[in-house]
Amino acid sequence: YRTILIFICYRTIVIRYCTVVIDIGYSTIVIIVIGYRTEVLFLGYCTIVIGYRTIINVIGYRSIVIGYCNIINVIGYRSIVIAYCNIIDVIGYRSIVIGYCNIINVIGCHSKIISCRPV
Repeated sequence: YRTILIFICYRTIVIRYCTVVIDIGYSTIVIIVIGYRTEVLFLGYCTIVIGYRTIINVIGYRSIVIGYCNIINVIGYRSIVIAYCNIIDVIGYRSIVIGYCNIINVIGCHSKIISCRPV
C-alpha cells in the first residue's frame, strides 16, 4: 500500500493498490497492471495496461490500454485505446481509439476514431 515499485525484468505481473509502478523491459508480453489510482510508466514491447483512475503513459509496440482514466498518452505502433477519458493523445501508426472522451488527438496513418461525444 502506497509503495514505489521498480521492475526491470521479463514477463512480470504487478497487482497493487495506490502504488507508483515503473516497468522497463523488453519483450514483456505478459505485463498486466491492475490498480486503483496508480501512476504507470511503461517502456516495453507488447504491453497491456488495465487500470482505474490512472495516469498511463505507454511507449511501446503493439500496446493495448483499457482504463477509466484521466490522461492517456500512447506512443506506439498498432496501438489500441479503449477508455472513458478526458484527454487521449495517440501518436502512432494504425491506431484505434474507442471512448467517451472530451478531447481526442490522433496523429497517425490508418487511424480510426469511435466516440459518442463530439470532438
